[in-house]
Amino acid sequence: MENTMIMVSVGAVAIIALFFIIKSLKTDNFETITQDSLSMKEVVTFFKGQEIFRELENNSNLKAVAIRKNINSGNIKITLALFDKTNDKIANTKHGKTYIVKNLDSDLEKAFGNKEMIVLQWHYYKLL
Repeated sequence: MENTMIMVSVGAVAIIALFFIIKSLKTDNFETITQDSLSMKEVVTFFKGQEIFRELENNSNLKAVAIRKNINSGNIKITLALFDKTNDKIANTKHGKTYIVKNLDSDLEKAFGNKEMIVLQWHYYKLL
């Protein structure tokens, strides 16, 4: 009986830990905007926002990234977020935005090419 109670307790702790690990990997907690298209200018403008720009300036481990995923509806999901290069995952921050769009402008399409993720270079969004 005592062993059974210990196993139930350990199992419950494991399930709770797994829940928090999975939750920490989600990018869907960002604001989602649906529109016809997304431009490189909109992406750069997002990262030039005062709070995000300050975070990027103050922490060299953070990078501005855009992640592209084709979704079942034929639309494109673009997630804009800060990427923490110390642990190779999306930074645990409130700063991020997800777009559901039908197409990308030519500049953004060219930047992605055949890649799923692009990193915006500091000089690029600092100057625009």
